[in-house]
Amino acid sequence: MHFQKNYDEEFYEFPLDELITASFDNFYTFCNITEHKLACWNMQCKMNHKQISWSSDLHICTFKRLQFENALNCLNLTSTGAHNECNEICRHIARRNPTKGNEKSYLYEVAANLAEIYQYWQLNKQCAFQICHLECRVNFLCFLFYSVESMKELIRNMCEQDETINGLDVIQNYYQYDLLDQLRSLIDSSTEHLYPLMCRFYLPIQYHSDLTNETNNEIKESIIAIKQAVNDVVEMVTKL
Repeated sequence: MHFQKNYDEEFYEFPLDELITASFDNFYTFCNITEHKLACWNMQCKMNHKQISWSSDLHICTFKRLQFENALNCLNLTSTGAHNECNEICRHIARRNPTKGNEKSYLYEVAANLAEIYQYWQLNKQCAFQICHLECRVNFLCFLFYSVESMKELIRNMCEQDETINGLDVIQNYYQYDLLDQLRSLIDSSTEHLYPLMCRFYLPIQYHSDLTNETNNEIKESIIAIKQAVNDVVEMVTKL
């Protein structure tokens, strides 16, 4: 089969493209493309997957392939919500996500210039979009699990408990690796201070910044607001 999409430019990474998770055939086709890409890196540049920078396709098809295969059914069941309702609310949230007062103080403290402040603002919007999508997908996965449990039986083609747990782990891991890759890229360019403070809350604790309680609380409030907006959307959709 042929996806009729440009591999490097048209596939959705966030949310994960529904073509990839629609079926095992699609998943294997996508990973075959990735394997050809890896073979090219190896042949032309003498590099293996451990030497190549992290990318979503490597993550899915090389680093965490078995986990994705085990979660594929659940990811497929939640893909429509992720691409429709989640996309709509998350774009709205990202566009309207302001740089908070304490973040502005932080940027002043690190002596960020105008170009860096703009870069931080753009990265912050992107971060809000990804966090929103992560929370939204997790909500849809949890809904599938609890709705099935409440019926005291597992309906065919719905997520079983192990599938749901796998799906949650896969999605959270996928987003966390991408956020960590963004941070490493900024570290390499000596601009780590431009990494959005909100993004750090979704990384292991060693990557958290040493911030005042006031700043931490302000960021947590932003995350809570995103979660609440997502909860409202998922509730509305799942009642239909």
